[in-house]
Amino acid sequence: MILPNLLNQEMKLCCVDRQVEGNLIVEDQILSAPIVLQNVTFNGDVKFISCVFKQTAVFFDNQFKGDIDFSKSHFEKDIVFSGSTFKKKAIFQGSTITGTARFIDITFKSGADFTNSTFESATFFILSCFEQPVSFYGATFEKDANFTNATFTDISFSDSTIKRNLTFYGAKVKGRILFISTLQGGAKFLGDILDFRRTELNEIILSGGDPTPESEPGEFTGAILRVDNALDFRRATIRKAVFNDIQLDNTLNLLDVKFEGPMYVSSGSDFKEVKFDRWPSGKILPFRKGELKESMYIFIRLFNEKKDAVNENLAYFDYLAIGRKIKISEACSRFFGNWRSKISLLWEIPSYILLSLFWVISEFGTNLLRVFGVGIVFILLFMLSYIFYGKHNCFTKIQRPLEIKTRLSDTPILSFGEISLETTWVGDKWFKPVRLYFLFSFYTFVKLGVGDIRLRPEATPFLKMMVWTEWGLGYLWYLLLIYTLSRTAPILKGLLGGI
Repeated sequence: MILPNLLNQEMKLCCVDRQVEGNLIVEDQILSAPIVLQNVTFNGDVKFISCVFKQTAVFFDNQFKGDIDFSKSHFEKDIVFSGSTFKKKAIFQGSTITGTARFIDITFKSGADFTNSTFESATFFILSCFEQPVSFYGATFEKDANFTNATFTDISFSDSTIKRNLTFYGAKVKGRILFISTLQGGAKFLGDILDFRRTELNEIILSGGDPTPESEPGEFTGAILRVDNALDFRRATIRKAVFNDIQLDNTLNLLDVKFEGPMYVSSGSDFKEVKFDRWPSGKILPFRKGELKESMYIFIRLFNEKKDAVNENLAYFDYLAIGRKIKISEACSRFFGNWRSKISLLWEIPSYILLSLFWVISEFGTNLLRVFGVGIVFILLFMLSYIFYGKHNCFTKIQRPLEIKTRLSDTPILSFGEISLETTWVGDKWFKPVRLYFLFSFYTFVKLGVGDIRLRPEATPFLKMMVWTEWGLGYLWYLLLIYTLSRTAPILKGLLGGI
């Protein structure tokens, strides 16, 4: 039934700045005229069930105090509910929205149900507040969906199909956000990115199983959640995360993420590329089956197919950042109680040392200033070593044009064909010999400049060993510099990304 006082002379459903006491109920109708209901308070029910909206439907800035139901309706043009408030649960089950869907700055006091709905154009839930659970179970998003700065309790995208971007920038989830592929359905994530930047997530679950609130994370049901989208959690705050039987074919970006709780990862999960920049604290244990590419450092609790946590231990993923994948082995017991665990630990110790060193000198190839700082420290340390262990007459200048260029092929010790110049140090103040040691250390390490200082062949073996050590470390420093540039400089990243 359509209330007669809502129809204008052209039989359009139009109402502005009014209160409606009765019910607005329409079923199985084709509505060819536009609908404009703005700043209206509906004290009764509003139901458009199995209707077809041929023109734009505007329900702007309204108050819906009764039931609202748009089940199985088809909106062929745009739909606008922005600024409205729903006191009771908003039901859009099985609806299809061909035009743009605008649910901007809406308050859903009793939640919403978009189960099996189809959004064929861009969808906006920006700044909306869901005070009770909302379901997008089995929904299909053909274009981008934007939930920027929205607030949720529980929200489910289980068995949904997402073909483009899904954005939650700055959103807050006070309960759970679910992305589950069940055996009955099957979620499809085929777009570019699932954007969770700067979000506050109490709990997020991406799972191929169908876990229940009573079950432990990691309940296996045989389904696999395959995600083509990149998952971007940069600067998010996450209290709990579950990745169960998920196959991620794109990047998982966890840069600057603040973890306030555990991250659960099942042995059936597979990540193509993971980015992470936080150094872990506390106990570091070996790994679990799977493969990772890129750097990821995060404490997780591992669980197996029997839903038992593996000795309630924490472990972490990592990648040495030298261009190859590593395997993640089984987690050991808390006190490494068997001989296999002890042997495994011995094998892991060198990698821990290398990873720690790699963090200190470059933050895993992401901090260019730290790389240059490390180079300066090495130059000064070797300079001090030459001051304490060397003598002035151990070093000599050679005849060479005053040219500042790279000296990658030069050797630090006086070689055949190089002409030594007589240098007198007697009576010189301390500055000149210190300058000599510094320039020699700089030329040897950086291999840049005039390069006119050499170590005499008759120097002590220990001094020669120090010089050759600095010379070799200089080449390693250049490799680190090139790798860091490939990851930090936008232009060089494409040219040197394969190094």
